[in-house]
Order: sequence, then C-alpha cells, then structure tokens
Amino acid sequence: MVVYDLICDSEHQFEGWFKSESDYLEQNKQGILCCPLCDSNLVHKLPSASYISTRKSQLSPQTNLPKKSRAQIDQIAKEFSSYIAANTEDVGNQFAEEAKKMHYGEVAERNIRGSASVDEMKSLKEEGIDVIPLPAVVDKKKLN
Repeated sequence: MVVYDLICDSEHQFEGWFKSESDYLEQNKQGILCCPLCDSNLVHKLPSASYISTRKSQLSPQTNLPKKSRAQIDQIAKEFSSYIAANTEDVGNQFAEEAKKMHYGEVAERNIRGSASVDEMKSLKEEGIDVIPLPAVVDKKKLN
C-alpha cells in the first residue's frame, strides 16, 4: 500500500491510497482520480520526503522540517519560478485559447504560461492538450 499527498488544480490537498506507484499512475492517466472537494480530475502528487525527528531543537515549529531545508525549498521555488518566467511567454487569461490554437496548428508552437479556469483545464485535457497546472509563486518582496 502506498499513500500519496495529492493536490488538484484548485490547490485542494488530500491523501490518496494506492496498491502501488503504477496503480496511481494508471488511475491518473485514465483521469479517474478526482478531488473530493471540487471533483477536479486534474490531480498530481505533491513532493514528499521521509523525515525522522531526532531532536526538537532542529525543527521549525511551522513546517516540521529542519530550518535549513525550508530555506533550500524557498530557493528552489524561486529558481523554478525565474526559469519558468524566463523561458515562457505570459499570455494571461488567454492561456486556454492560445493552447488550442497551437494544438490545432493555427499558430506556431511556443512555451506559454497563463491562467485558466478549472473548466478550461478540463476542456483542454478532453481535447488531448497536455497542460501542467503550477502553483503561483508569490514574491514576498512585492507584497509590502
């Protein structure tokens, strides 16, 4: 039995129990996994790592991860976000329309990013258009 932390494209987190890794992959490929809160079938695994607590003084009270690991995670997220921004074109809320145009050969293919509703994402998937929902990375410096 394998237990995974899952998340849907609306960022609802939940747990999934599977017979094996291949069982999870097959269910996800067939689109039969769905969020128990919003019924979205755009679901993927959250990264996870085993952790054994050895001393309380090593832990951050917010995350139950060593403080150094939290800083590393923040750095990786920042680098990932920068890479995506530098290597894709932001098409804003026209994402679904642009993805369809590329899929059907109406415009040249290119790497794009933007926003789409749950219904638009479902429609793209039904049309055989591969899209990857990514969480928004908030720049804490711009919040103040």
